Amino acid sequence: MVAEWKTLINSEALDGGWIYLPASEDNTYPTGAWWELQWVSKEAADESWDLWSQDSTAIEWTSKYESVFSCDGQNRNSFEAVFPVNADEFGEFSDSGYFYSEVLLCRYEDDADSVDAKEFLNSYTRAVRASDYQGTGYHFGNYYAPDNADADFLWGEFTNSKDSYKRVVELFARDVEPTQFPLFSKFASCNEKPDRYDGWTVYERDSSDNSADFSRM
Repeated sequence: MVAEWKTLINSEALDGGWIYLPASEDNTYPTGAWWELQWVSKEAADESWDLWSQDSTAIEWTSKYESVFSCDGQNRNSFEAVFPVNADEFGEFSDSGYFYSEVLLCRYEDDADSVDAKEFLNSYTRAVRASDYQGTGYHFGNYYAPDNADADFLWGEFTNSKDSYKRVVELFARDVEPTQFPLFSKFASCNEKPDRYDGWTVYERDSSDNSADFSRM
């Protein structure tokens, strides 16, 4: 399915694509998977989606693989995404394309907004870089949701394995949480239980290798 999808990509506006499969029955959507697409702008995303929805080859592909992965394109979620740390800053990922992720659904407190959240990212990034995350592949991102009924923004964290994430949790508790959680709590709060996913990179525009092996983690 993914291999054929990549032959249909003809937009320079698409930066990357990732597939997330639930790794916990306690997820907000325990039976729902996600296909994340990152675009250079919202305008480019909307224009490309309109073209895709009307393309006969894309429609044929969608029908062919609806028993594998069926997406609700009409109700897709739109986010502004910010990633302060490069994916490879703290280590490499498997050549299978696999990554492990945990996502928290968050709400603003009082009159806070995305400006407050973005300002906090600088302090949080400094604390992470002062710790010892090397080898984990750790990086994180905020997904700001202008019209999402479930959350004001998502806090997503990514590592190269589930074991690496366990180490990140320990480092966070030791080096980051004591100084950063009080700052975070001033403008936002998140669900206690994160949504957990096994993920694969299926496309990166600047990468020569976009092969994903779903049998390997």
